[in-house]
Amino acid sequence: MAALFLPSTSPLQAKECPPAALLQGDPALVDAVGDLLRARGIATAPIEECPRVSVVLLPMDARIDVEVTDAWGRQERRRVADVATVATIVESWCRTDLVDALLAPPTGLTAVPARTVVLEPGTNVGRPGMADAVPPPVRYAIGIHPGVAYEGDGSVWVDVGVSACGNWGPVCVGGLVRGGGDVGELGDSARFDSKRAGLDVLATIDYPIDLKSVILTPGLGFGGGWIRASGPQGTNQHGAVDIDSGFMRVEGAFRVGIPLAERFAFDVGVSAGVSPLAHTSAFVEDNLTVAGVPSWSVRGTVGFVYRGR
Repeated sequence: MAALFLPSTSPLQAKECPPAALLQGDPALVDAVGDLLRARGIATAPIEECPRVSVVLLPMDARIDVEVTDAWGRQERRRVADVATVATIVESWCRTDLVDALLAPPTGLTAVPARTVVLEPGTNVGRPGMADAVPPPVRYAIGIHPGVAYEGDGSVWVDVGVSACGNWGPVCVGGLVRGGGDVGELGDSARFDSKRAGLDVLATIDYPIDLKSVILTPGLGFGGGWIRASGPQGTNQHGAVDIDSGFMRVEGAFRVGIPLAERFAFDVGVSAGVSPLAHTSAFVEDNLTVAGVPSWSVRGTVGFVYRGR
């Protein structure tokens, strides 16, 4: 507890200055916590020339925000579920003696039952004793991202990507595997009567920015891709033609996540990628012309992300 490290007071000061806390903030919370502190032997009225702990109490999202500042300027901020937990935290900062048990009930005082404080109509502050200072950090994220892409040769593709990454400091490092196919109605596929399917495998680095109500995630991806382009059946003596082509892939992405639950988020994203050094012109084989590799793409995705803690 923070109170165990406070500088000790002199015998005279300890005798003349009882533990004290100055409560500020929401009036209902101040009254309720004040009753509990006084029952535990903690003064809540200012005492001249005596050190005291300053406490700010505010209702927040069906819980209670507590900010404690001691006489030496040290601070602690917590978010807790009920006034009893608030009183225990404040008492731990006020008591500097190490002889008496921290939470032993003071003798000669009448016990005051804890009051239920209603922060807003229909709101329950939760179960006693459940302190909720800071949520545990996100350790990894797994997502699924169906999407539609417009490619540099005028074609339209539909695909599905699966991503996974693990936190490394402020960034999330991982990978993306995405497979899809050309709808065949636009661009070079329609022009050359070709069918194409592809697979991308990228190493990714994301920078998630958690704003509580929304999660912003810019990111970059580096890796490779593969496309199989197929020519029409029966147009020459050899039948259909299948041509496989590999290429480098570089992408930039920006996603917006909307939390649906503690660990799940609805995810909407856009990305743009280029394929440098790819065979972008049409393939010609056995007197058949087959669509090549698109040089760039712009993609929109809608999916879900699981954020593990």
